[in-house]
Amino acid sequence: MNTGLDEREQAVKGAMPAPPQPLPAASPSPCPTSTPLDARTRSARSISAGAPLGEARVIAVIPCYNRQVDLENVLGDLARLEQTVTDDAASTTSLRIIVVDNCSQPALSLPSPSPGRALNISLVRLETNTGGSGGYNAGMAAALDVFAGDPGPEPIRAGWPDPPAPTGVTLESPSDGDATSLDLIWLIDSDARIGPRTLTPLIESLRCDPHAFIAGSAIAPAIGEPIFELGGRINPRSGAFEPVARGVSGLDLPIRCQYVAACCALVRADTVRSCGGFPDVFINGDDVLWCLRLSQRTGTHALAVPRSVAAHPTFDRVQTWTRYYTARNAFGPIDALGLTRSRRMMEGGVVRLRRATIETARAVA
Repeated sequence: MNTGLDEREQAVKGAMPAPPQPLPAASPSPCPTSTPLDARTRSARSISAGAPLGEARVIAVIPCYNRQVDLENVLGDLARLEQTVTDDAASTTSLRIIVVDNCSQPALSLPSPSPGRALNISLVRLETNTGGSGGYNAGMAAALDVFAGDPGPEPIRAGWPDPPAPTGVTLESPSDGDATSLDLIWLIDSDARIGPRTLTPLIESLRCDPHAFIAGSAIAPAIGEPIFELGGRINPRSGAFEPVARGVSGLDLPIRCQYVAACCALVRADTVRSCGGFPDVFINGDDVLWCLRLSQRTGTHALAVPRSVAAHPTFDRVQTWTRYYTARNAFGPIDALGLTRSRRMMEGGVVRLRRATIETARAVA
């Protein structure tokens, strides 16, 4: 069993290291505000004929801390995934899952093997709770090893006694791949819920848009309810994190945005390998800063995919201890966008002041 992740974890942990080779220079405005809804990216069908269709090798990374029931729920969702076939050509998807136990007490356990739909799961246990950012980084380090040919942590065959899901997704270890295969890392929060068709639109979006490094789902309180977040952007006046769209229906095409929520997002493995992992900020806002930095370093963009829906609890009432991280991490994205280096320094200071006012109001609410 290969669990020696110390060196590999450091490769993508903490403040993002400089890539070994220069990446394409970012455009003068690497993180523009979102594309208007009437100017969305082209449909997958319109350009799929020109995109190479082959195997999509997906490794899901699920960090978890003391949420055994939530973990079992989301793994059950993954066991019921569906994968559709495009009109133009068939593509196959292989799925492996890496669960990162963030030093839970008691330790997390995986479902015992049973008849039914089986999942290929590896369990990595960390010695300390590194938060969402550290958990994702440890899991992505293991995923990159698997893509590079290392067998990684020993997989455990876990199953659910549900009827087999429709064929299409092969719940096996990724193969060696070929020139047309996509190596993708699927970030999933342990308290998220995944629908049967959540994965397919994310894969299609990245396959059809080579200039997108990450694709994120529309987020709703529960599957089937109105969405409260579809992609995100930074308000240039207040520095607040805002959804590009919410409560909308009938959207079909992906939308460019500045960041997507890491509770359900699919990122290119090559981008992670070249640019590094999440900033070491434990929780809250780590996905925002990470997306901004990756966009700047690669000159590519994030996509919000309305046809992919995942469920995640809303943040209407936040626990007091998490407010510290929300407030502390609020200013990294402001600096990354250069909002404090505007033509007049006072303007940049005003942006920080406005954001600080928002956090102060939350603290006393």
